[in-house]
Amino acid sequence: MGLHFSLCALLLAAATAAPAVPPIESLLVLNELQGSKDSAGTGFDITGQVLLICDGQPRRINLIKGNDTATLNFWDVCNCTTNCRSGDIVRAQGIIRDAIDIAQRDMPAPVCACLTNLSVLGHSPLPPTVGASAGQINANELRNRFIHATGVIASVVRDAANVGWNWIVLRTDSDVWKIRASVTEHDYPYDRLLKLLDAEVEVRGISHQFASWRTFLGYHMILYGQDGIRVLAPAPHPFAAPDLSSTPVPQSTSHRQQTRGHVLGSDGKRLFLKDAAGRFIPVTPIAGQQLPPVGTAVTVSGFVDLGPMNIQMNGAVIKADDVPPIQTPEAEFIEAERMFSSADGTDIADSALYGKVLRIRGQIANSTDGIRIDGKILLECGKRTIDVSVAHLLDALDADIEKGCLISATGICLSEFDTDVANLAFPEF
Repeated sequence: MGLHFSLCALLLAAATAAPAVPPIESLLVLNELQGSKDSAGTGFDITGQVLLICDGQPRRINLIKGNDTATLNFWDVCNCTTNCRSGDIVRAQGIIRDAIDIAQRDMPAPVCACLTNLSVLGHSPLPPTVGASAGQINANELRNRFIHATGVIASVVRDAANVGWNWIVLRTDSDVWKIRASVTEHDYPYDRLLKLLDAEVEVRGISHQFASWRTFLGYHMILYGQDGIRVLAPAPHPFAAPDLSSTPVPQSTSHRQQTRGHVLGSDGKRLFLKDAAGRFIPVTPIAGQQLPPVGTAVTVSGFVDLGPMNIQMNGAVIKADDVPPIQTPEAEFIEAERMFSSADGTDIADSALYGKVLRIRGQIANSTDGIRIDGKILLECGKRTIDVSVAHLLDALDADIEKGCLISATGICLSEFDTDVANLAFPEF
């Protein structure tokens, strides 16, 4: 018994004498350690300033230390209920944990800093910003710098993967560049952002390269704080916008424009308008807009872009006009190959067919399941395969539609490109 007692006492004395590992006190060091799982279990005790808050699961806080953006860091908040706001000076204490243990989905680092205590020590203005142009942001000339920029909010969407974030696009005086920016739902709820469409604003944040685990579509700003968006001129009424109906060659401008016409068709997400000037215009409405039936006379007000074939309108508001509807034009039957050659036989896509109601014949090349999953029929027409969009008609498809069937399809002839402005507005999977 005596020997056993002596050994226990010796082990206890050794354990007591072992020096404790001091907590990390540097944001920069903590960022470096988040690249290695060997740091899991290390504690930290850091004083910094809150840049932004994202109320997700888990909740996240961005901290900075002075003006040094190299210390920008994401934090997972574990068992931490202290309320704070952008600009607060805080003492952050916690431990580095394995990212998988806390269900961290959107950070490539294998381990994450997990807050267990957050104490607000005071408040201070966030770092000053420098003015930036859309060209400088998109050329990555100001990466990780605190910047501000001006423009007109032309698009608002929820993030495709994280409901804690929203995206906006600003049009600027440049015909080439737009500014993409992300903002937290905590600071700027989606419904509030929708009310800022067409407003002239100044935004402030950090110039940033989009996370490597999504498709890279360029550079953007991360906005921060309750004054991350400052309104310079409120949004005018949508139907006070300039009328482009009588404009021979409409221009892409920062603000909304409006036009009148009849609904030629719809794919459930867009309507296709034949306006008073005879132009075919794809129109993408803002969230919550009801798409009127085919033939309805409407006025649409939105942001015009010059597409590869013609103009297109995004972020549109729609109202029905008190004018009799029209009948859908009779479809013109053509061989599919005709879409890829001009009237004189030149091997070039015939832009004159863009927006026309056509009927083509071909053999279905994809399976019934594929049609229902992708929302389109792959129609083999000779040496061409045409995408026939049916996502809005799935419930009405004939039960006998299957691979190998010979069918005729009537619809509107569209040409769509990966580089269309609507497709490049936001980062998506």
